[in-house]
This record gives sequence, structure tokens and C-alpha cells, in this order.
Amino acid sequence: MSWFARRRSFHMATTTQKPWVMVCLGVVLMSLFVHAATRGLFSLRPLTALLPSLAFTAGMASSSETSEFSVTYVTAPNMEVAKTLARGLVGAKLAACVNIVSGVTSVYEWQGKMEEDAELLLVIKTRAALLAEVTEYVVATHPYDVCEVLATPVTGGNPPYLAWLGDNIKSPSK
Repeated sequence: MSWFARRRSFHMATTTQKPWVMVCLGVVLMSLFVHAATRGLFSLRPLTALLPSLAFTAGMASSSETSEFSVTYVTAPNMEVAKTLARGLVGAKLAACVNIVSGVTSVYEWQGKMEEDAELLLVIKTRAALLAEVTEYVVATHPYDVCEVLATPVTGGNPPYLAWLGDNIKSPSK
């Protein structure tokens, strides 16, 4: 048997027939890594400094380019209400697109009682500066006494899609 064959045979035996060898090796390596990290022998800062540039190279727009947009979430009791809200928002150019997601179960407390309802979730793509107008429309149209309107800023996205959003949502000054 050649040296290579004996070496390969040893390697296969230690990794397939004795998995504890690989586990022990992993534990030793992880211990060394943790020891070095806690003693300040190396830093992960150079890696974290690269993260914004990695997002850019992946074709994503940076947060400075997308902060004008937000995604707003609204729940609706049924499809009729959801479509009325969605069509009204898109028709008024308050949103470029509204996704209606079915199959949502909401568990919440209302007037001291635990409630559980089937609802639909509207995912509304709009401008952050239009949130007050979007909220005003939803509150005026929605059947709930206290309707959900929650917004989160868009921090990245496909540049052509973001341009499409900008073209299909009215400007705050209009």
C-alpha cells in the first residue's frame, strides 16, 4: 500500500468511523478562536467595515438612497376591506404597490379580553413623507375603531424597483 493510500485510509477512518475525532478537533479550534478573541489578539472590525461596500457590490442601493421610502403594514378583517384600502391608496398615488397577504392570525388583547382573529395583511410601499396621508386615508376608510398602521423605513433594495416606486408615488409637495 502506498503512502498516499495509507494516509487516505487513516483520514477516512478518523472522519467517518470515529466522528468524535472531528468533534474534538472542532472544540479545540473553537476554544482557540474564543481565547484569541477575548484576549484581543485580533479584531473583526476590518470585516464589519466592508459590509456597506459588500451590499453595494451585490447590486443593492445603500440606505442613503432609499430612506425616502417606507413599507407600511395594515391589517384588514376581510378581502373586501383589503381591496378597498389597496385600490384607494394606489389610485390616490399614496402607494405604488399594495400586497394583500392572506392567512394571517392576529392574537391581541382588546378591552381586557384576549382575542384571536383571521385577518389579511396589507404591505404598502410608499414614501416616508406620505405616512401622515396614508394613515389619514386608512383611518377614514377602515372599519376598525383602532386600526393598525405601522411603518418601517426601506434601507436597501433593487435600484430599478426603487426608481419604479418613485415614479408611481406622488411627491409630498404635490
